[in-house]
Amino acid sequence: MISGVNPFVLMQNLGYMAEIVQSVSIIMGLGLFMMGIFRLKRYGEMRTFMSHQMTIAAPLLMMIAGIALMCLPVVLSTALTSFWSTSNPLHYHGGEVGYEQLIPPIIVFVRLIGVGAFIRGVLLFSRVGREQTPPGTMAKAMLHILGGLFCVHILGTLSLLKSVLGMSV
Repeated sequence: MISGVNPFVLMQNLGYMAEIVQSVSIIMGLGLFMMGIFRLKRYGEMRTFMSHQMTIAAPLLMMIAGIALMCLPVVLSTALTSFWSTSNPLHYHGGEVGYEQLIPPIIVFVRLIGVGAFIRGVLLFSRVGREQTPPGTMAKAMLHILGGLFCVHILGTLSLLKSVLGMSV
């Protein structure tokens, strides 16, 4: 134990934080899905009066983003499988002494940040079809999603960077 820091307590607390993030993701996904349904209903009512101010893209993208947030573990697993050809991030076996025992909690924290970035990307994606959306929102959403995937599989990202840059440890 290093100066009062217990890595097992850190891992346990990060597990609780992951459960909270998943619960918040489900609630946000349900909210986005319901907002998409109501906007789709409003679009249908407006179409009967021949109004051309609203598109169907915004409600559909909100519904897709809501479904993605409600099924976050499955969506993350599918995205990891598509990008890294495995849905299981590499496991790091840290040492037993010194600062090496703090590396696994740091990796879990980076993965948690990656899940947050992925959720932020999905939320940005839900705003793409709206009127008055700033330019570049789709690019921001894709970068958040890709950066989140890189953080979720941080050890694979590090090995990829090592092989691309020709570094060896």
